[in-house]
Amino acid sequence: MSMIEKIYDGREKIWIETIPNNPTFNSLTEKINDELNYFREILSEEDAIRLTDLDVVKSELAYKEAYTKFDYGFKLGILFIRDMFSE
Repeated sequence: MSMIEKIYDGREKIWIETIPNNPTFNSLTEKINDELNYFREILSEEDAIRLTDLDVVKSELAYKEAYTKFDYGFKLGILFIRDMFSE
């Protein structure tokens, strides 16, 4: 069964966001969360809210950057496939 058939039949769910199961990813995520929690505890309430807002904005930016890179890679892959079949 082709990938397109799997997606169409719902056997392959490419739209579900995956979280890397990687020790480095997990340790970096834990370190970031520990540091954010540390600063939230020592900052004033107003500054802690601003820090949380900054974290949200950085996460949104990272998501948009990842989406843009995926979009570019996908389009590039399609161009390669098109070239392969046009020769």
